[in-house]
Amino acid sequence: MPPQDTKTPNPLEERDIIWLAIGRIWRPYLTTEEFGIVDYILDNSIARGRYTFAASFQQMETGIRATDGSPWPWTLTPINLTKATFYRTLAKLKARGLVSAVVCGARFTRFEINLDWRPEAGVPSAIDALSFQAEELFA
Repeated sequence: MPPQDTKTPNPLEERDIIWLAIGRIWRPYLTTEEFGIVDYILDNSIARGRYTFAASFQQMETGIRATDGSPWPWTLTPINLTKATFYRTLAKLKARGLVSAVVCGARFTRFEINLDWRPEAGVPSAIDALSFQAEELFA
């Protein structure tokens, strides 16, 4: 029988809390395009149990269809942004310290969300949200 009082949430709970923090705490501080890119990176990293995600713009632009019999039609969904909009918005996110994008050779870029980022003083980071009580998150 698992312990009744644990301090560390399981990975699924952590992913849920991080997703809620980004959507409920950070979203008002992001443009529609910025939030779209952050959400896309989260969906392909944190939501899949990883801190980073790597792809080329071409892969993100066209998407990658699932071929393994998965009920999900896409392994990587199309991002639905033009290349110019994507890179202009990514530059803003990088300048704000919210996203890290490391070019790895000529083939792909590795993306990571800074979960310690705060849009302004006094606003919680996603990491801070992990310490919130369930009642605070789902109120």
